[in-house]
Formats: sequence, structure tokens, C-alpha cells
Amino acid sequence: MSRVRKKQRDYINHLKNDPYKDCVFCSGDFNRLGKLRQDHKDYYVIENIFPYDIWDGHNVEGHLLIIPKKHTDTISSLSKQARMSLIDAIASYEAKGYSVYARASSNKTKSIVHQHTHLIKVGQKRKKLIVFLRKPHLLISR
Repeated sequence: MSRVRKKQRDYINHLKNDPYKDCVFCSGDFNRLGKLRQDHKDYYVIENIFPYDIWDGHNVEGHLLIIPKKHTDTISSLSKQARMSLIDAIASYEAKGYSVYARASSNKTKSIVHQHTHLIKVGQKRKKLIVFLRKPHLLISR
């Protein structure tokens, strides 16, 4: 999974210049977060403003985030009711063809501590070639 260089640079700058010192997801500022797709009592579903470009060797056609309203770094720390509504929502998006991905709180690449789950819809055509370098950030695909 990766973004093209410009989008990754924009994302890093966004994180560095974030006015929310505590948690951008807790702010509820959807002008900075992304278009609100669903507002449930336990979670939000938003369009990711910095979507991945490649996932599992395919172009990404849709990238949503499902975010618990309660600030937490793990799903397990949510109430049973909130956990179940979150899992039901994830299952409904999976049934619509979205892949599901969330990083553990201990994952060093997790850029935002607040638990969030990526819902990613990919195209049907698999890339024949993908070249990715982490430093300097470079993504080439065909």
C-alpha cells in the first residue's frame, strides 16, 4: 500500500501542520478530515483525503476510514455495544467489496494514534510492475 510521492508529501505536511494538538479525529472537523459519509452514534465513516494509490497490487478506487467517536487506540477498549456496531459497519462495507485494514496500537507506522480502520476498494486489473522506495519516497506502477 502506498501513495504517490506528491500525495505522501502532502500527507506528511498535513500531519506536521495539524492545529489539533490532541487528536484530529476527535476534533470532528470534517473540512480537515474528509467528506462525512456516515454519522453513527458510535463512529464516523469519512472519505480519506489522503487515499492510498496502490493496494495489493491494484489501483485504489475508493478509500474510506471508519473512526470510533470515543478516543481509543484499540478496538478492544471500546464498550461491547460500540465494538459490535463498529464490527457490523465493517462487515457491511466488506460485503460491498471493500478490503479492511487496521494497524495495531503497537505498529510503528501508525501515524494517528486514534484507532481507525481503512476500507479500501481496489480496481480489477492487477498492476504488472510496481517499484516502491521508502527513502526517497517513490512509487512507480504500470
